[in-house]
Formats: sequence, structure tokens, C-alpha cells
Amino acid sequence: MNPCVLADPDVSRLYVKNRIFEKYDSFEEWIRILPASLPASVLERALASAERISSEVANLGFSVLTGFDPGYPPLLKEIYDPPAVLFYSGNVDLLHERLAAVVGTREPSPVSKFVCGILPAYLKAHNVSGIVSGLAKGI
Repeated sequence: MNPCVLADPDVSRLYVKNRIFEKYDSFEEWIRILPASLPASVLERALASAERISSEVANLGFSVLTGFDPGYPPLLKEIYDPPAVLFYSGNVDLLHERLAAVVGTREPSPVSKFVCGILPAYLKAHNVSGIVSGLAKGI
């Protein structure tokens, strides 16, 4: 079964609500019980959607990572509502590095501008590999 089935809202809700990634060792193991956990019409819709999503993801050059994959960030599993599936491009190993996340503003104060100037050197000195950003406009 296609792992993009986890992108379906009903399947994802079942996955997260029941903390499936903690109860089963593999996607294949969980998929065996999935048909008994959802109405047939919901599963059929989810499977059709998964094929469409999988095709679009491949066309864009992205890859898929689920909570069952060893590359899935362990800290992400600890949040209340972890994403069942991640779509990514690039080096997924970076998800296991020490990173800093920055939430900024579109209208930075002088102090914010100053801190942004010294932050990279500070983070480097403390073995932080990089800064992640939501790519929003601003700092």
C-alpha cells in the first residue's frame, strides 16, 4: 500500500489519535489492520488520493517520509499531533542535526536586527548546525 495514504485526513487522524507509530514496528504491519479500522468507502477514497499525491510528489522531485521510517525526526513524534507523513526535498539527514528555529517579524526592531547579526556566530559556537525557517517574509 502507498505510504501517501497517510496524507488522507481520516487515515492521518486514526494514525495520530491512536499513536500508531508507537504500537507497530512498520508501515506494512499497520497496513494489514487498516482495512478493519476504516469504512471501505473511506479507505477506497484514501487509496485513490494516495495514488494522486504520490504521482504529484514524484513529478515535483519530492520524497515521502512516514513516522515508521528511521529517518523520521524522533522529536517530532513527541509532539501532541505529529504529522503522519512528511514530504521533503534535499538531505533528510539534516533533520537529525542540532538546529535552531527562528520565529521572526516583518517589522524588526533595532534589537532584533542586532541579534540577527550575532546569532549565527553564537549558534556555531554552541554546535548548532543551522537555522531552519518557515520562509516567511521578514526575519
